[in-house]
Amino acid sequence: MRSREPAWASPDNPPRARGPSRVPARSRARHCGNWCRPRCAASGLPGFGDGVALLDLLAALPGARREAFVLSRLMGLPCAEAAELSECPVGTVRSRVARATLVGLLAEADAPAVRGHVGTRIQPPSRATGPPDLSVPRPFEQLSNTPGGTCYCPSYTPRGNFRSEGVPDVFFVDTIEVAGLGNRSYLAGGEREAVVIDPPRDVDQVIAAAARRGVRIAHVVETHVHNDYVTGGPELARLTGAAYLVPAGARVFFERTPVRDGDRTVVDAGAGLALRALATPGHTPHHTSYVLEEAGAAVAVFTGGSLLIGTVGRPDLVEPRLTEDLARAQHASARRLADELPDETAVLPTHGFGSFCSAGRAEGGATTIGKEKSANEALGRDVDTFVADLLAGLDEVPAYYAHMGPANAAGPAPVDLTPPAVADADEIAARLAAGEWVVDLRNRVAFAEGHVAGSFNFEAEGQLATYLAWLIPWGKPVTLLAESAGQLAAAQRELVRVGVDRPAAAATGEPSAWVRGGEPLAAFRRATFADLADLVGRHPGDGPVVLDVRRASERAGGFIEGSVHIPVHALHGRLGEIPAGEVWVHCAGGMRAAIAASLLDAAGREVVAVDDAFTAAEKAGLTVRTV
Repeated sequence: MRSREPAWASPDNPPRARGPSRVPARSRARHCGNWCRPRCAASGLPGFGDGVALLDLLAALPGARREAFVLSRLMGLPCAEAAELSECPVGTVRSRVARATLVGLLAEADAPAVRGHVGTRIQPPSRATGPPDLSVPRPFEQLSNTPGGTCYCPSYTPRGNFRSEGVPDVFFVDTIEVAGLGNRSYLAGGEREAVVIDPPRDVDQVIAAAARRGVRIAHVVETHVHNDYVTGGPELARLTGAAYLVPAGARVFFERTPVRDGDRTVVDAGAGLALRALATPGHTPHHTSYVLEEAGAAVAVFTGGSLLIGTVGRPDLVEPRLTEDLARAQHASARRLADELPDETAVLPTHGFGSFCSAGRAEGGATTIGKEKSANEALGRDVDTFVADLLAGLDEVPAYYAHMGPANAAGPAPVDLTPPAVADADEIAARLAAGEWVVDLRNRVAFAEGHVAGSFNFEAEGQLATYLAWLIPWGKPVTLLAESAGQLAAAQRELVRVGVDRPAAAATGEPSAWVRGGEPLAAFRRATFADLADLVGRHPGDGPVVLDVRRASERAGGFIEGSVHIPVHALHGRLGEIPAGEVWVHCAGGMRAAIAASLLDAAGREVVAVDDAFTAAEKAGLTVRTV
């Protein structure tokens, strides 16, 4: 039977050992043996040297391995199994440390910076290389010193050393950037408790941000059922025990707290913080914004897909018959926010930073109600003019959006970010032969120089999630090829945000290892618009096929005379429409041209990728027309 901690056990009165230790001497010497508060999850795991505690262990592990270790081996692991893993006596290992605290250890070791809403970058503590400097406030405390070694256990005490400049001491608002999708999530709170607005699916980064602040996530709220990404709301609420607030009119199939217009939720009583719900339909029929109030006064408003910076969220993502009505509702909702809130209220939208959920590109990173009154299109035009202009300017909708709303309404499953199965050259070839997608994540220069024939290039540093999810047939197995384990892990994280959950397989390293012995790597040329102009000048009337893969809205601003237009997101199904001959493919800057070139190369076409800004086309001497 598993031994249990007696109710009377304490740091000053540890329980007696139950018989001789079965642990090797080298492990016994490293285990502190004390009963710490919070419990020491693992104070002496083998293989990392004497005195290694949980903090030091996490710092020593590579990022992906560290995350997998904490999330899958420590959090909730039965005591006996944790003891066996760490070679510590049964009854002296406690694995049930608060999830937020454990993920906070990850943040302490190697976490990305989080941005405050005033634009100040909040840096996490530097990666630990030894025992922490206890003279500096940090989320760790030295709880015991014993002859067997030093035990550093996590302490979950609120601390003020991460305050953003310009944010009052009694509360904070941190921005969690999801740059690949052009979205933002927010963590807001006081000294003890916080609320998360529109969390991304990979919630570990949110929990880490809360741990850095030393606050408990008490509420998770959604402004709407999202159509551009998979939410992490249900999982974050489950992991933290937070209340999950969702607009009452949204049709969802999971347990939540319905929110109606005017509802007020206390965020942190000590700081006098509360959220007040404002119905702001338009982006969706049941969209709700949340006003952050301090002592009853509005200080910020989380507007989701309603009022954005200079624009609004698009109204055409629900169903076509509702689009015009929702556009009119957007105008009314923007006016309501402007009329009811003070000019100095910070406007904190979820969309508008590159997301296709935005009706237009947001300019700048911060704004207020007062600024939007003079700059936002919804607040400067009458409703009929606004609606006509809004509907006329709507761009294409990514195909994968059709799957996001249903997934969010059903309640997404937790993510699995563990490394995929490793594929060797034979398996890669077999998957290609079976019609599966093999995606090379390396940069477009490296891909053009040499790649697995038949593979597609979606750069990890580009808008990977948006364009891969847009182009790939939904549910098609995908194998990822990356130059490093870190690049692979980052890509997995990006892809789960749009519902591409588990790669079928993966490989890292050099492309020469991804092909069977004797098989050559495929390659194609890269060029500039000046190179294209030179070729056209030398062969007037008999030049190459010029393929423009930009969106229709971009092409309307100017296109190369005689070019063929097929947007990159439609190219895979329209390859047969491209005339015979060598194809020079371009976009606005090079990334989408590289995707298109890889599709053409895989189809056996002779292709040249124009890796250049379109603004250089006319300067190079090419004839640019406008529609």
